[in-house]
Amino acid sequence: MFVKKNIIKIHNNRRLYVKDSIAKEIPLTIKINKKELTTILCSPSELKFLVYGYLFTEGVINEKKDVKEFVLDKRKTTAWVKVKKSFPLTFFDRRIIPSGCASFQLLYKPFFRNRRTSIELKIEPIDIYRLGNRFQKKSETFFKTGCIHSAGLIKQDFVLFSEDIGRHNAVDKIAGKMLLRDIKGNDKKLFLSGRVSSEIIYKSLRMDIPVVISQSAPTELAVKIAKKYKVCLIGFLRGERLNIYTE
Repeated sequence: MFVKKNIIKIHNNRRLYVKDSIAKEIPLTIKINKKELTTILCSPSELKFLVYGYLFTEGVINEKKDVKEFVLDKRKTTAWVKVKKSFPLTFFDRRIIPSGCASFQLLYKPFFRNRRTSIELKIEPIDIYRLGNRFQKKSETFFKTGCIHSAGLIKQDFVLFSEDIGRHNAVDKIAGKMLLRDIKGNDKKLFLSGRVSSEIIYKSLRMDIPVVISQSAPTELAVKIAKKYKVCLIGFLRGERLNIYTE
């Protein structure tokens, strides 16, 4: 996830020669039925979960058995995926997804029509504060590098946890783990370190998670979508304070 590099640090006008922890970043190319779908810039960890999660949240697959064959070539940082269904050529317009944002196609938008979460969850602020402290302590790579996002799936405590240089990638890794391990989301919460934009809410809907909690802020569109689909959206979790945007 990171490497040690020699750097020059300036402190009180003094030049210090020290070793610093720098996060690794790789381009991961995903090929579907031998055609290139996309290249994701990501951390070099949990790549199988990232690919499955990305394909699921993008609507390319709906369940793990939709993947007939999966081969990860770590040397070439390429994932070869064979799926059951075919796609039009325009689907494979080559695109690169930076680590800071996503190319969200909303291929599954009709999936959300009249959709409502089946389980109501009651959450006490004191429990969220406790989980927020646990979340920070688990984000070890962030404290070493300062440039890693984290995502966690929570019931009473953390069920899953992932890190990546991209906030969308961290969520997709959680989605991949849920898919491959047959973990349901409708009685759990999604915990995030980064801002909550609209595609993060769509991903949470795809994962059937009714509560999204972030240490950062949501966008206006994210709030609108969360309200429409009755997702409880909580942001700016800092210590013992938070903002509730939708209930």
